[in-house]
Amino acid sequence: MGISDNDVQKQLRHMMAFIEQEANEKAEEIDAKAEEEFNIEKGKLVQQQRQKIMEYYEKKEKQVELQRKIQRSNMQNQSRLKCLKSRDDHLNNVLEESRANLSKISADRERYPAILKGLLLQGFFQLLENKIVLRCRKKDEELVSRILPECLEELQRTWGNRSEVKIDNEHYLPPDSAGGVELLARDGKIRVLSTLEARLDLIADKITPQTRTALFANGRWLLSSNRPRRMFSPKSVKTFKTETNSQQMESDCVIIVVIKANQSYSRRTVRRIVFSVVTALFTLSFVLLSLLFSTPNIELPHKPSADCSWYFYCHRLSSARKMGEVRFQSEYISSNRGITKVIQIVLGFVVCSVLCSNWYGGYSCFGEGRLGYVSGLNFLCLLINIVLFLLNLFNIRPLKLEQLYNVVAAILFLVAIVLLLWYMIQNSYWDVWMIIAAVCVLVVFLLFQWDFKGNRTMSDGHLPI
Repeated sequence: MGISDNDVQKQLRHMMAFIEQEANEKAEEIDAKAEEEFNIEKGKLVQQQRQKIMEYYEKKEKQVELQRKIQRSNMQNQSRLKCLKSRDDHLNNVLEESRANLSKISADRERYPAILKGLLLQGFFQLLENKIVLRCRKKDEELVSRILPECLEELQRTWGNRSEVKIDNEHYLPPDSAGGVELLARDGKIRVLSTLEARLDLIADKITPQTRTALFANGRWLLSSNRPRRMFSPKSVKTFKTETNSQQMESDCVIIVVIKANQSYSRRTVRRIVFSVVTALFTLSFVLLSLLFSTPNIELPHKPSADCSWYFYCHRLSSARKMGEVRFQSEYISSNRGITKVIQIVLGFVVCSVLCSNWYGGYSCFGEGRLGYVSGLNFLCLLINIVLFLLNLFNIRPLKLEQLYNVVAAILFLVAIVLLLWYMIQNSYWDVWMIIAAVCVLVVFLLFQWDFKGNRTMSDGHLPI
């Protein structure tokens, strides 16, 4: 039986649909693969370009950083040169001022004859010639004529020969000269300047290093009369006044000082962080010890009297323990005296941390000046407080010694408060950290008084620990 045309058409349409579906699926598969390859290639290109851009800008950043370092180095060198030039200018101004004051020497009629005689003798001994021409100021001619015979006699006694000295009446020293004489020999071929100006120049050349040290000690100086900055210690700050209209020069010199001070400022910051960390660790240890060795609840046999506090009454329950027996006394940590001692130790660390920038702890425990006294006293008392805390913690109670220490420490801390306030008022230095240091020192002083009263009452048999 043959297939009808309709069936043939249906089969053809079915085959065509199948082929078309296969073609569509193949096309979609090709598109998906192409899209995937495109994305992969695109990602590679994007990554490559991104890497190039990053390398480009990293290179730019390095170039900018290099330029910044070069520029900073050039600015530092220029500022250093300007600073050195300003130093030389000021040193020259000092010499000019000294040269201007030389006229006061010749105006002193009591000292000037002896000085002039010494200048004449030095000039004669430098020449040691038989014929000498002498020049002086016109107003000194009479004085020179009066003291010249004495000088020639002394020269003859020492040298053995006699010199003929002629005062030049035609050529005198300039009227603005400060004084002294000028000696000529061998028709003016040998010339000796024995004037006050020449002596000043000679001395200035010899004592220039000492003068620089006196004016610009340790290379730290300021063209300003303001109070010291925070980054300077009182020992290293040298305030320096000069007459100048160059504000740029002043700012450049201040830049040099700031750069030099910042090198040690980082070390002071590290010391401050160390002190803060030690304070935090000690406080945390105290809290942990208080939690571990806290006194348990005790059932009281009878009600305490009105004049006895809860703590003192509870302590009477354990009074059978012998005083002086070496043992770990956990009750001391939570007692009034123990808490007072811990607060003193914590405040001692705080004061050391606050005064770190003005404290010479990195170089010596006791610095110079008022801040050095305060920081050194605080450091010493901090060590003693730690030792006393450990002794009392192990039931070793140096009561008499601790009472004496509390009295002396209270007096010394009272002096420290006065010195610290004096320093702050004199320098108008109301920095937040300095105020915190003053408050901590005051609190430590009050705690010493409180601790002294507690030890005093305890020695009478009223207080436990």
